[in-house]
Amino acid sequence: MNLQELTDGLTALGFTTGYAAKDGDPAEVILWENEAKQPTTAALLKAAPQGAYLRELATVSDQRRVAYTLESDPLAFKYQETELPEDKAIWLAKKAEIQARYPEPEAPVK
Repeated sequence: MNLQELTDGLTALGFTTGYAAKDGDPAEVILWENEAKQPTTAALLKAAPQGAYLRELATVSDQRRVAYTLESDPLAFKYQETELPEDKAIWLAKKAEIQARYPEPEAPVK
């Protein structure tokens, strides 16, 4: 198990930070600072794909938010002012372009 798998597994199980790994090796957690019982390595490995998905989804959401703000919102404001069908089409096309540029990751199979 690598550090990213450990972090992803903990995230998927609802944990935040609260552990320290010996010499950066996440296979050996030397300090568990959480009131909940420490999950097993097997539980972390099982949960890691869901955590990776959540991390990737958050990244895509952040990328889309920035792109919408910089690229799509000005077009939406123009459409609100003019209410012209062609301005609406331009705005919606830009939204679709951003969604295609930053596609959502596929959820892991449970």
